[in-house]
Amino acid sequence: MLLPRIFGKSTNEKLRPRERYSSVDCRREPEHAARCVFSNVGFVNDTVIFYEDPSNPLSFVGPSVKYTFPAHYFGIRGGTDDHHFVNVSKCQGPIPEKAIYADHAASFLIVPFWPQNQGHWLVDDLFASFSNMLELGMYVPNPQLVISKGCLDYFAREKTSDVEYCHDFFLRRTKGYSSQDPLFLTENPYSRESKAAKRNEHSKRAYENGDLIFQNLIGGHSTFALMKRGEKRSLHWNLFRRHFLKKSGLSEPRLSRQQITVVQKKGRRNILNFPDVLRATRGYGVDVVVYDPTVQTWEQQLEIMLRTTVLVTVPGGISFLAGFLQSSSVGLFFDAWDFHANRSYPLEGYWWEGLSAFRFLTYDYDASEASFPAGATDPSLLDHEMKVTAGLPTDRQLTVVDLHSEAKTLLYRFFTDIHVDLERYQKTLCEALAIAEANMRWKKSYDYKACARARGLVKQ
Repeated sequence: MLLPRIFGKSTNEKLRPRERYSSVDCRREPEHAARCVFSNVGFVNDTVIFYEDPSNPLSFVGPSVKYTFPAHYFGIRGGTDDHHFVNVSKCQGPIPEKAIYADHAASFLIVPFWPQNQGHWLVDDLFASFSNMLELGMYVPNPQLVISKGCLDYFAREKTSDVEYCHDFFLRRTKGYSSQDPLFLTENPYSRESKAAKRNEHSKRAYENGDLIFQNLIGGHSTFALMKRGEKRSLHWNLFRRHFLKKSGLSEPRLSRQQITVVQKKGRRNILNFPDVLRATRGYGVDVVVYDPTVQTWEQQLEIMLRTTVLVTVPGGISFLAGFLQSSSVGLFFDAWDFHANRSYPLEGYWWEGLSAFRFLTYDYDASEASFPAGATDPSLLDHEMKVTAGLPTDRQLTVVDLHSEAKTLLYRFFTDIHVDLERYQKTLCEALAIAEANMRWKKSYDYKACARARGLVKQ
């Protein structure tokens, strides 16, 4: 009963009659999360302009309050990081007559977690915003994303290719969420932003003149979306997945054979003997596909996931497309390294175990299979990226001994590679193939004898 109601015609699609004053509704959850809907407000220079009704003075109390008005900060992501807050400025209403109203009923204020990482964009931003819509009863088929910072704001000091990739990323990887182009409201414009936002030029000009009014400007994230386990988060993800596939013009194919998809990652947290792992994967009489997001288009990546019965992946944002596996599939995730415990652990285990979207398996390992970052064992300098991640100065020499405990934890988690034990890997892979076969109620969908040899049940 729930699916047709949510995905039928929304009662919130049409704009309400224009109102003369602003209003706000905030809802809090445990663990410092809050979601707020600001209605009939302006937004200029990272500041929500709240037009107060003098006959009904605003009394605003919530978990994201840093200061009282007029120096009040509203948490976009629902956390406590200052970078994820915008100012809220109160002024006396009514809303000016010259104001221009944005032509969308629901606008979501977004500060991207990592505007080059499609997995984190998908989960931390798009899914969290979608979950907000459901929690607030404001589902619309094409929500408007409002991004208060542009790619030059994020990558001003980086090379031009990073900025261009960032824009391609925003535009192409948002289509499954909404047919509306993101509305960039930034003081640091970029030529491709203007071209990309042609449909929003009316709103853009109004914003630049300080006259743009949003009917509903929504921000903050729900702990149900990102933190809490349970049926609600799993339900929200299933609805998000259905919404995303429909907007992307895709549907679940009927699977007729096994397909192992192996994620090839370039950068950090790599499989050092990847060619050997790939050769070992090909020995079971099933299709093997290499997933490489630097080569395949966004649509191709989704299609690969929909046809996968066993996914083999390293942890991190690159693994988040596993959420588009079919429910009969199996995800085999390599662990990350825990410096303090001196062992591996499932980095996103809390996330996948709470979704129940597919069967979640892990490949754990000890120090004999781990390849630690160079700075962990000698006084060589840390990578620039690690300094930035740890919030440490980049203009002076630093070694691991300079790092505090949390930063050292990040160093090992982000930069420890793995040299996979092929014998152990093949045993775990065969377990995954058997589970997928049982889920699909197939028979002889892979080479049983090859798996028997891998498990040591028969002589080589």
